[in-house]
Amino acid sequence: MPEEAEQEEYSVEYEELIDILPMNAPLVTQTWNGLTTQATQFRTGPGTHYESIRNIAQGSAVVILNREQANWWYVRIGNQTGWMDARVVREVILVGITATSAALRQGPGTAYSSMRTLAQGTDLEILGASANGSWIRVRVGNQIGWAHRDRVTQTIRVGVTATSAALRQGPGTAYASMRTLSRGTNLEILGTSLNGSWIRVRVSNQVGWVHRDRVTEATSIFDEIFAYAQRYLGRRHVMGGNSPARGFDCSGFTQWIYGVHGITLSRTTQQQFNSSTRVSRANARPGDLVFFSGTFASSDWITHVGMYVGDGRMIHVSSSRGVTFDNIHTGWWANHFVGYGRVID
Repeated sequence: MPEEAEQEEYSVEYEELIDILPMNAPLVTQTWNGLTTQATQFRTGPGTHYESIRNIAQGSAVVILNREQANWWYVRIGNQTGWMDARVVREVILVGITATSAALRQGPGTAYSSMRTLAQGTDLEILGASANGSWIRVRVGNQIGWAHRDRVTQTIRVGVTATSAALRQGPGTAYASMRTLSRGTNLEILGTSLNGSWIRVRVSNQVGWVHRDRVTEATSIFDEIFAYAQRYLGRRHVMGGNSPARGFDCSGFTQWIYGVHGITLSRTTQQQFNSSTRVSRANARPGDLVFFSGTFASSDWITHVGMYVGDGRMIHVSSSRGVTFDNIHTGWWANHFVGYGRVID
């Protein structure tokens, strides 16, 4: 639900793919891979009044470098960087089967027929997730179906676990090693290669690539949800929206970002408040929900929800600014603040 009476509407004019892999770097430094959905212009700046560098064909692979502009993304194509209309780019992440095998099913559940068996190492393109996050909708070649999330890779890793790991100039052993990282070195995740085998990382002030088999998971469930939520910073509010393709209202946003990570929330702000466990400000921790009342005219007592991220801040969907951060203990939000609700044990 919005926190103010005004409502904004927009329509999604392109197919958007959902990235299941969490990215821990700030949004501006994150990298996603994309494919163009139609022929378009590659420009020197974020608008049609900027000079065209060249035409980009449908299906061209691009690396998304910055998506802070609402309708224009800064991308790399080959060795060139420039701007493209965001509506003609669909985000893509490729992951792989980690189990010995996995069934590709017609729907999100074992009750659905298996269309084929996917061998270990099969590359999958992520298209979305079921409401509870347990099943992932994928494309394998020209075939679309569902695979259980436990059967595929789905976490970014953030610490060297092998005896050592080479930090390379690019995603492959053919690239020169810049340095050797010792066991236990902390890494900041910036992105992944198209096949998911290599992870782009920052170590102090140095940026390079490490093979994912050389690093280990070191994130909490909150870290994963928070990193995932930041992908949508700046996404506009849509009344009644509860998915990236449709857009988000406040409770739709929390339901989605928790659901993708296997935590089922009810649909409305009041229902989420009723089903969460009350905690005091002194005991509040990142990952708790934060609730507000009287933010707009409603028969429900609770009218707005966000996710607490620590230091008195929340990430939430504002009706005027979309997905954003705000301080819950100052100004307008402090006047409407009700309390915290825990949904992560």
